[in-house]
Amino acid sequence: MGGRCVGPLPNLYRSPAFGYNLVVPSSFRRADDGATPAAPGSGLLRRERFTARSAGEDAAALARYGPVPPWDFVVEVYDGTVVSAAERARLDGCGVDCVTTQATIRQAPGLSATWASSVLVTHAYYLERSGRLFVLTYVVGPDDTRPALVNESDLLRIVEMIGLE
Repeated sequence: MGGRCVGPLPNLYRSPAFGYNLVVPSSFRRADDGATPAAPGSGLLRRERFTARSAGEDAAALARYGPVPPWDFVVEVYDGTVVSAAERARLDGCGVDCVTTQATIRQAPGLSATWASSVLVTHAYYLERSGRLFVLTYVVGPDDTRPALVNESDLLRIVEMIGLE
């Protein structure tokens, strides 16, 4: 239009009850995983997954890869008094070959962790704010598992643009 590039606007997902806002690319939607059962004592308060796959593709990806399919984005909110960022990272799979660094995103201190298993690389960010632990996770996989219009920079941008209350 008039020599300008125009693209679809990103989607804003607000969760005032759990203290976060996400800006996701327009190709993403909130996945309908139903109620997330929390393991007793885990401190999990909320879990949401965002995907750029159709419902049919999403079901196949969940069956193949489990609760965090490659190229999806997951946000979890934990009671920060139950588990620390480092403990949660270990529980999520950050073991011997995991690389961790201190991270601050949107003035929230935390931990960044990256680990690999076969051809998948998990990136997780553990942010502590207002007595809660926010866990932001995405997995990068082979290109043949990547939905069209999704790349790693999109997923990292979701992390960088999170709004925490």
